[in-house]
Amino acid sequence: MRRDEKEIRNYIKSIKELKISEEKEKKAVQAAKEAFYEGEQKRSLSSFEFLYEQSRYIQKRWWILQAAVLMGLWWFLVYTESGEYVKKGMGMAASLFAVLIMPELWKNRNTGAMEIEGTTFYTLRQVYAARLMAFALADGFLLGIFFAAASFSGRLTLWEAVVQFFIPFNISCCICFGTLYSRKTGSEVFSVFLCMIWDAVWFLFLLQKQIYEAVTKPVWAVIFISSVLYLFYCIGRGQKKWRQIWEGQMLWS
Repeated sequence: MRRDEKEIRNYIKSIKELKISEEKEKKAVQAAKEAFYEGEQKRSLSSFEFLYEQSRYIQKRWWILQAAVLMGLWWFLVYTESGEYVKKGMGMAASLFAVLIMPELWKNRNTGAMEIEGTTFYTLRQVYAARLMAFALADGFLLGIFFAAASFSGRLTLWEAVVQFFIPFNISCCICFGTLYSRKTGSEVFSVFLCMIWDAVWFLFLLQKQIYEAVTKPVWAVIFISSVLYLFYCIGRGQKKWRQIWEGQMLWS
């Protein structure tokens, strides 16, 4: 054996026998993480760029289906003689409109990709916040066009929109996000099932004309505001406790 080969073998052997303290190993790993994070920070996307990139991952068919729901509802309001019955059925359309948001938000959890996404540079909270913002902007645009068209045709007032559409829509969203951010009842099918039960309860309530008409505007206003606040609470709680709920951890955290 040549001398240089022998020296190399002895050096490798000495390295293998070298014991590195656990504390120094942790410091080295932490330093590597910080160096990687610092390098990524220098070329990170702006908020608008990040929002745009996340919106590209959303399948546009869900927005098309949402638009189709609103177009169908507008057609029934304008071109049928049973306007009052259509208005009372808006709650089911609102629930369907809300449910169509969920497949895109559920797909990573359904396919078991949460751990993979948890190792990316951006946190799950940032990713889902961007996707929620993309849906909020798109849905706000669609709803704005729908209610402007319905109001212009004289078929729907703002108050009717609040009671007949936004209250059931908000509660359906609360159900969907409540199950999405739940560790125990996390199931897309279960979420849809609960929304169907809510639709049935809402429709049965509307059929009780005497009870429905007895509810005053201040009561409806309280219900609407409460539904909005609880919806923000559900989303905020999920965004705040995403790590405990989904058990996905960033590589360097």
